[in-house]
Amino acid sequence: MVCAKTGAAQAYTGASIQLSKGKLVLAGDNNNQINDAVSFLIGSVPAMLDMNGRSETMGTLRSFGGTIDFSDPASENLWFQIGAGVSWSGTLTITGFTVGSDTLRFGTTAAGIGVNQLNTITFDGLPAQVDALGFVTPIPIPEPSTLGLLGLAGFAFLKKRRSRVS
Repeated sequence: MVCAKTGAAQAYTGASIQLSKGKLVLAGDNNNQINDAVSFLIGSVPAMLDMNGRSETMGTLRSFGGTIDFSDPASENLWFQIGAGVSWSGTLTITGFTVGSDTLRFGTTAAGIGVNQLNTITFDGLPAQVDALGFVTPIPIPEPSTLGLLGLAGFAFLKKRRSRVS
């Protein structure tokens, strides 16, 4: 299924979209092809929302798994106005997300998404975190050199502490 309208018209103005399988591709000449109040339900794999280089705002997300694809090289932005208080299950996989270019947001504060919901989101296998403004991003993995420095610092601290106790 493709959402594609030209000009100021919206491709979808109904109350909800239920994507239980298949792929919904955002296309057309403009961003915001879907009415901002639409509730979006995404089912388990192989259900996929393909951002296709677009920005979109929707009402509520209800997830039973599935994938949201941010792999287009253009900046892509997805904002769900309501996230918390809605039951989710399965793993919602975010693919191709580029920190600093793409955005995924729930509400306007960290309370825009519940902890249980946040724990079901993965960014190409990495766990998710939310900031004070509701932006959800992958938790960065420290570089191996950073881990090595922490290990050496911890060893030096313990050695120094042992020598004081003796």
